[in-house]
Amino acid sequence: MGVGGRHSISQWIPVIKEIKLLDIALQGGYTKVTSSVNVNVEPWMYRSDPPEADWDDQFVVQQVAGWTLNLIASQTLSVVTFYEGIGYASSIVDWTYRDIIQSTQ
Repeated sequence: MGVGGRHSISQWIPVIKEIKLLDIALQGGYTKVTSSVNVNVEPWMYRSDPPEADWDDQFVVQQVAGWTLNLIASQTLSVVTFYEGIGYASSIVDWTYRDIIQSTQ
């Protein structure tokens, strides 16, 4: 799920407002996604002496969140629009291993 928006700031700056071919805008967005997948890890596949544990119903959860903020300038000439921009973006990815017992508590 995410949200984003763009707003022209040219209308608020008198000098730029007079230049008809130039538009300056701020754009921002945020998104967050969570997904999981069942995995089948058998202890004997990796160790000859596996610890005592319940090896059933394992899954991996991935959570990704990110946001962006940009300053965009555009010039429209007839049927062509040129864009220039500068921005900043950040994201975080978190991987978690869980089993059914841990996720229900």
